[in-house]
Amino acid sequence: MDKEAVKGGQIQLLAEKPDPDGKIPPSSGQISEGGEYEIFTGGKAGAPKGKYKVGVSPPMVPAQGAKAPPKTAYNEKFRNPQTSGLVIVVTESAKEGAYDLPLTK
Repeated sequence: MDKEAVKGGQIQLLAEKPDPDGKIPPSSGQISEGGEYEIFTGGKAGAPKGKYKVGVSPPMVPAQGAKAPPKTAYNEKFRNPQTSGLVIVVTESAKEGAYDLPLTK
């Protein structure tokens, strides 16, 4: 986020070309406090090769005593893969940083 890591949350991948048979489960993962994430599909690490729209959500657990759900430190448009403008292409051997996501406020 503006060169800072997102500290916790969820990431969702939405295939640009969905599986016509519906046999491939959704791909998603948790974002750590350090900003790293790992994607899982059907309980297995990784995502099938292809192009994906990406959504990023804050942690869903409100802070103790909070009266509202957590707010994002980044633009709300990034929550929805359809509106985020974030796209990644999953390949067999991606270069380091290929899946870094540039979020802005």
